[in-house]
Amino acid sequence: MIDSNDPTWQAFLAAAKDYIELLDKSGGSNLAEVCAELHRSLLELQMAALDLPEGTGDNEDPAMVTEAKRADRAKLAQTFAMRYVMSEQVLVIPTALESAEVRELSGDLADIYDALQDILALNDARYFDDAVWQARGGYIEDWGYLVVSVQAALWKFVAEATIDAEEQNLPS
Repeated sequence: MIDSNDPTWQAFLAAAKDYIELLDKSGGSNLAEVCAELHRSLLELQMAALDLPEGTGDNEDPAMVTEAKRADRAKLAQTFAMRYVMSEQVLVIPTALESAEVRELSGDLADIYDALQDILALNDARYFDDAVWQARGGYIEDWGYLVVSVQAALWKFVAEATIDAEEQNLPS
């Protein structure tokens, strides 16, 4: 059982809220800057999730009492109109390129957002053990792989945008 004031839990909640806030206000600004901020936020979220203690959920069904806000998928699709290839989950060398899965960045950003909103809703409903269990277990078994994959895609975009900007500012 975790105390709601546990510093590791509070760090996770802060990281989750930061990510949600960044996505809510995304759009209209410099996309490379937004992607860099999201990359940083996801890194903080990843570290906070890994610091959480392993736990167990209660026997009640908290999903029945929580109604979490959902990501604005249309807005995210417009802002982050990018696709990327998710690497293999197992550490093997793929035999064919066809095995690579092309992903929509906006959809994965939204899936992470929705998972975090569910965790925050559990926390707000005072189902702390279930919230921590879904945060830590969900990161390890589910949405954490999206975090790592999205981070890589965001970093690639930021790096390429930086290189392009530097090349444009070079004297001819």
